[in-house]
Amino acid sequence: MARVGESSLHRRWLEGPGRRFDLYLSYYGDQPGRYAADADYWREMKSTKWPAWHEHIAAERELVASYDAVWFPDDDLLMDTEGINRMFDLFMAFRFALAQPALSYESHFSHPTVLRDPAYAIRFTNFVEVMAPIFDRETLAAVHPTFTLSRTGWGLDYLWPHLLEAKGQGGRIGIIDAVSMTHTRPVGGGDIYQGQVGVGQRDIEHLRSLYPSVDFNSRSQRAKFRIFGGAKHVGPRSGLMAWLHGRLFRLFAKAAARRTPRYQR
Repeated sequence: MARVGESSLHRRWLEGPGRRFDLYLSYYGDQPGRYAADADYWREMKSTKWPAWHEHIAAERELVASYDAVWFPDDDLLMDTEGINRMFDLFMAFRFALAQPALSYESHFSHPTVLRDPAYAIRFTNFVEVMAPIFDRETLAAVHPTFTLSRTGWGLDYLWPHLLEAKGQGGRIGIIDAVSMTHTRPVGGGDIYQGQVGVGQRDIEHLRSLYPSVDFNSRSQRAKFRIFGGAKHVGPRSGLMAWLHGRLFRLFAKAAARRTPRYQR
């Protein structure tokens, strides 16, 4: 399920044979009917990403609930059919409630810990970024009411793990490193931010007022990012070793990303 505008990259997601997922597009541009032929399901709406999905899902609850898992990528993410198929396969195989594909090193990024860790196939974490979360059916139903609480999406990626932990599902959050996506646009460069100075911070303050026990401070959240375990390509890693690896990987990822040119559209 993707909100798409005039420069959407969703057609790249359909490149390659053997597609095993359906595509639901919600178009926010100015050309009526654009991309309708690309999608299994298509709608138009001028809202922003998460409030729009709240409305679409409320209107088509039975349709959305018929799927085992739903991915909500931004429209500036590069990935192909094979990668998306594998992402869903691993999401279901490891029984994630909330996850995301890792970012490639040429991506524009905010959080180095979500860059691809080549040592892992998947990592169990306490954070998933708001740009491309995957939810299982039950988790999507549980977090759906929060989609109206942040116009920009800021803060939702801190709130969702908190809600899962409260339900005893905190151990089912993770990053899928066996596949990666490329974020092609500079962080904060999307249409939503144009002329909206401070709107993200207002969303954070609103969430803070509703959930005073949740830490919405990005600096402290980065410090609290944890790797609880994961599946390596040569064997499992968990507990203290996973935590130590996660701390070291953050330093490695930042250094590697600095050496890699950012993607140019």
